[in-house]
Amino acid sequence: MLLLGYFGAGNFGDDALLADWLIRHGAWLRSQGLQADILCGQSDPLGGFIEGPALMKLVGRLVPKRTALTMPTRDYRAVVAPGGSLLQDASSLRSLLFYLWVIRRFALSGVPVFLLHQGIGPLQSQLAKRLTPAVLRLVRLLSLRDRSSYEWALHQPALSKHPHVHLSCDPILGATFSPYPDCPGLASLPAEYLLAMPRPTGDLPYPGDRTEEAAALAQCLAYAAKLAGLPVVLLPLHHGQDEAFCQAVARARGEGMTVLALAPDEAHRASAVWQAFTGARLVISHRLHGLVAAAARDLPAMGVAYDPKVSAFCDDMGYPWCYPATVHEAQTLAKLDLLLDGREALQQDVHARRLQALKNLAFIEEQLRELW
Repeated sequence: MLLLGYFGAGNFGDDALLADWLIRHGAWLRSQGLQADILCGQSDPLGGFIEGPALMKLVGRLVPKRTALTMPTRDYRAVVAPGGSLLQDASSLRSLLFYLWVIRRFALSGVPVFLLHQGIGPLQSQLAKRLTPAVLRLVRLLSLRDRSSYEWALHQPALSKHPHVHLSCDPILGATFSPYPDCPGLASLPAEYLLAMPRPTGDLPYPGDRTEEAAALAQCLAYAAKLAGLPVVLLPLHHGQDEAFCQAVARARGEGMTVLALAPDEAHRASAVWQAFTGARLVISHRLHGLVAAAARDLPAMGVAYDPKVSAFCDDMGYPWCYPATVHEAQTLAKLDLLLDGREALQQDVHARRLQALKNLAFIEEQLRELW
């Protein structure tokens, strides 16, 4: 089979989706005598996980992305996308067209395509809005990770008669990665902390507010840290995109903030990222999988919605959220007050929502086996 996704690009969330899928389905793949080729970027998407060497035994090849445009479809019994945000053109229309072409190419060749736990959008161009539902009607199973994406699918005429469009969830809500308590980078952290996973967005400064983006977020984190009585740990979930911004946020505050800087080639880097949530007691995250990992542990959290996928997840899990340009404003600080005052009730609510979401996930797992 071919595993399709944004793998090997240095983003913890995407590589975690791949590792989690192989962990869940490893025994089944072996029983079917299957190996998985992985469509990926330049780096090894499994190398950062403690489970990586064992999972690589399930892998046939790491396939460069461009190869999928011309590779023989007859070599594969199925194409599976384990999750992610493949179907959007906000970051790149070219990327969306690439994935739609691969999906269409394999599906029209008679290879079943299973798109699992996907988020839809934003779809900004008219071309994206027309092509995406037209191609999705060709897939055998389409599961959507949030209600917003699911409702989008229900309102598409091209998908209205599709028998297998279902609401699922992000599978990292139930991930079971191995603990990594001996990571050297984690040893110096305090026992408990506010864990923040920022990313630069360019939403500040804006007219009427000349506050720089790093300073605005630093102000928000300092406010939350004082309320919670916790130090702040900044975690770059995407090393290449986020580390410099994390450093800028720490400098804007001057003291009291630690950046957990893990080198891209550090052994078990992804496992260290996962382990960092063990000491978290409050999470504030731009990154979707920072919030997903928080919900997996029933932690109180707030999202910074640089993308609709963040607000969609927060709405599904009952988390408050704000926009990047409002992190330091009174309305957001008031949300932090309410979050911390009601954290115990919120944690109970998140727990209940997570259990229901995992029931949806289990249903999709059954559908995959039946439709294979």
